[in-house]
Amino acid sequence: MFIYIATMFFISACTNNEVEINYQFNTEIDGIDLVESLTNPYDNTVFFPSGKVDPNYSVRTRQVIYDDEGAIVNQDSIFSESFYDKVKFKSILAPGIYTVITVVDVVYNKLDLNWTFKDIKKLSTANIIIGDKVPSSNGILGYHKDEINITNQSQSLTIIPEHLGALYVINFTNVDYSKIKYIEYKYDLNPDTYQLTTNTFTHNGNYYYINKWDNLGKYIGWFDYAYLLPNSNLLLKFTIYNTSNVALGSYSVPLNVVAKNHNIVKLDMTKLTSSITPLSQVKSNSNILKVFRNKSIYSDKMIYSVEKTK
Repeated sequence: MFIYIATMFFISACTNNEVEINYQFNTEIDGIDLVESLTNPYDNTVFFPSGKVDPNYSVRTRQVIYDDEGAIVNQDSIFSESFYDKVKFKSILAPGIYTVITVVDVVYNKLDLNWTFKDIKKLSTANIIIGDKVPSSNGILGYHKDEINITNQSQSLTIIPEHLGALYVINFTNVDYSKIKYIEYKYDLNPDTYQLTTNTFTHNGNYYYINKWDNLGKYIGWFDYAYLLPNSNLLLKFTIYNTSNVALGSYSVPLNVVAKNHNIVKLDMTKLTSSITPLSQVKSNSNILKVFRNKSIYSDKMIYSVEKTK
């Protein structure tokens, strides 16, 4: 049952015999735009059908409200099964100017998975920090910052979060598996922190997340996914090893990561060339590729490997 309140105010007694009037502040968060246009290039299916996440995962919508001095006055989180669910918050606020922070991400068993909201008691210290590895396709991070002025009536606000970062699909292709045993690759994690007051991206230090793909002697390519924060000069570095575990060479590809600009990076392991294409423009060629969804032997995440059909 839903109760709709057009205008509502709350009265509380003050110690100086004056009457303090508080008002209701309603928000509705619509996260559809975060996933609606995200298509997986390996089979042209959407990453989140009907906006839904996998079992045991949840879409977490978090809202924190700060007063005009930057002190926290209210915080709340709601968990749902889909980005399509419209999440609603209600707060009771005294007249004044407030900053409303809304963050949308994916969590596992309602616990932090990719991002941590830290030091949130004051707006001046509040940060969103990356976890201990590069977020994959479920690392989507939606964000919106609003300033409101509560005067003499209740207010309602519709919030549409936007991507803080961008989803990258890394596609190793044209792998000669008779010569190449595995590929080790890593991302320079810079930046790793978003500062809410200044709206800037910073980093605690340059460090790398290393992953390793073994083609098992039969795969000609594979897909991996990374949700990256904006960076004008991020480096994707990779080293190729032969069947005797000897490095054949190390290479790097510069990435100019811009929020909301989702891309696929194709790395040809025979020609040693690379190309970057907007994710929305990529179509897979399902006529010559067969896709296998397997558990990685080097990590706990799912991977997508491809081989020619027989």
